Amino acid sequence: PSFPPPAPDSPSYSADSGAGGIMTSVDPRDELSAMGWPVAPWGLGKLLCRVQERYQPKAGIHILENGIALDANVSEERRTAFLQSNTAAIHNAMEQGADVRGYFVWTLMDNFEW
Repeated sequence: PSFPPPAPDSPSYSADSGAGGIMTSVDPRDELSAMGWPVAPWGLGKLLCRVQERYQPKAGIHILENGIALDANVSEERRTAFLQSNTAAIHNAMEQGADVRGYFVWTLMDNFEW
């Protein structure tokens, strides 16, 4: 689905992130999850630096429910590589000044929170 553009001066996810609500292209170098979503740790690092620079959150930055959807028959090496690349990107962002104070990985049990 496509979302209408936000009013230019109203704070919102779309206005702040520049996201339009629809993915029009994928970098062919990026891995795709089982849901067809691009996996781009470099984007996470870039986002963390942008959040720190733009908002300077007093309570720091907390990353919640970060994970990757993979087919059941995929080895855990891909999931491990995902976590390693994301934690490396977070570490990089922290070295550049992002005040990351929490990183919580999405797990199967998160589906039972409701």
